[in-house]
This record gives sequence, C-alpha cells and structure tokens, in this order.
Amino acid sequence: MEYKKGEIIGIEPLTLAETASALYIDYYQEEEIQRLIKAARESAEDYCNIDFVQKTYSIFANRMPYIFECEKYPLKEITAAEAYTVYGQIDITADFEIISGNGILYKNNISVGELRGYDNYKLTVTVGLDSVSDRVKEAMLWYCYNTYHKIEVGEWLPQFRNLLSDIRRRSA
Repeated sequence: MEYKKGEIIGIEPLTLAETASALYIDYYQEEEIQRLIKAARESAEDYCNIDFVQKTYSIFANRMPYIFECEKYPLKEITAAEAYTVYGQIDITADFEIISGNGILYKNNISVGELRGYDNYKLTVTVGLDSVSDRVKEAMLWYCYNTYHKIEVGEWLPQFRNLLSDIRRRSA
C-alpha cells in the first residue's frame, strides 16, 4: 500500500508567540518561525511515528485485504473509499470501518473474488491528535530553539529524543 499525505486540517501545536518567546527574540519574520514550527513537528512525528496535527492521507492499493493496520497514527476517520475498474469508479466508503487500535476492516460480505475484482483502491483517511502533551511541546520548542540559534545537532538531538522517548511508537 502506498500512503500519500494530503492537506493539514488541524492547527500546529505551537503558536508563533510561544515559539518566539522560547527563542528569546522580540522581532521575527512570521514565515521563518512557521518553518521552524513545521520542521520541529515533522521531526517529532517522524521520530515518534505519530501525527501531532490532524491531516488527511490517501491510501492506494492494488489489492485490498479484509483487515489491515493503518500505518499513520492515530486513525480518526475513513472519509472516503473508492474502487476503480475499467468501467469507472465506485464509492465503497460504507464498506469500511475502523476497528480496535488503528485497524481498518472491509466489512462487506461479498466473496474474495468480487473484492479483488476491482483494479485499484483509494481510501482517504483523517489521522492525527487533537492536542499534544506539554512534553511534546517542550521537545518541539527545544528543536526550534537549537535550530534557530544554530547549535550543533549532536549537542541537542539526544535531549530532543529523550523528551519524546516515552510516547515513541517504534523501536530505536
């Protein structure tokens, strides 16, 4: 399965004001601080394997299993499911549901032959947290501070990872 990130539909966990305050600066260019916030969030997301802001993803597959685990976490909603054939597109959103954890279940009781009769599938899902913990914000601010002030990565990266280690969803 292939995952393609769509648009961010939530708000960034850090505000411009709190980030500028943590950087100990009075004047700043908004775009520069927004880039720092985005980079910090994306680094934390990559390290933890958790989406810290709500966003959409499209999942593409040639074959659709009856049950599978969504790689993006946490899974909030299946907003659309489409099957494609040489004759066109079919909306099959009602045939899918979220099950325990991050699982997706194809719940239609048709035969395996019919399910695999489609050429391709596309599921659109919403993932991400509604809010983040203070510890995640602290890690993100730590990233912003050290990046902005051009501190050597080797000096601060271990502390960044340590702040996030208790929520990480993959092994080191």
